Amino acid sequence: MEKKILSQTDRLCLVALAGCFLAPNLAVWAMDTAAIRAAEADKPHVEAVTIAHPIDCAPLAEAIAARKAELEEELFWQTVPLDAECRAALEEACEEHGVPICLVLGVIHEESRFDTGANNDISYGLMGLNKKYYPANLTPAENIRAGVAHLAGQIERYDGDIQAALRAYNLGYDDGDRRYARAVLDASEKWGKG
Repeated sequence: MEKKILSQTDRLCLVALAGCFLAPNLAVWAMDTAAIRAAEADKPHVEAVTIAHPIDCAPLAEAIAARKAELEEELFWQTVPLDAECRAALEEACEEHGVPICLVLGVIHEESRFDTGANNDISYGLMGLNKKYYPANLTPAENIRAGVAHLAGQIERYDGDIQAALRAYNLGYDDGDRRYARAVLDASEKWGKG
């Protein structure tokens, strides 16, 4: 077999061909390497910082939670159709007697539909107080205070049975009919407070 020997020109052509193939690839590699080095050089050098006294965020979190609760409270009271004096009387009476605000708002809704001048043959005012037992000259705020106290007494009388207490509030005693109680409880769900 005959061996072919490459001429000097053929060898130079092969080297040139290899150079044409390798040169662009080496150029891309060099540019990538330069870009990586430049990016590393541009990064800011940050040294680890040790905080001598850790920051206690609990007071800030508590302040934020308190403000959120205040805003929710303000929004809630904006939806209640009572003036400021009646709202204050409602809050104070409910707190004093341990009666949920939403329950009292349900009673007010059923008894008077929030009409301070509500009046019929048997009852009057926001809480629908019985004319036989309560003086007719009570202000709306006094009407609320008296009604909440009476409701609290009925809840105690019926050992916490809210439906029985509501029926007794409305009728004077519990006859087992739950329509009024259900209506009050349905109305109280709207308020969703306390």
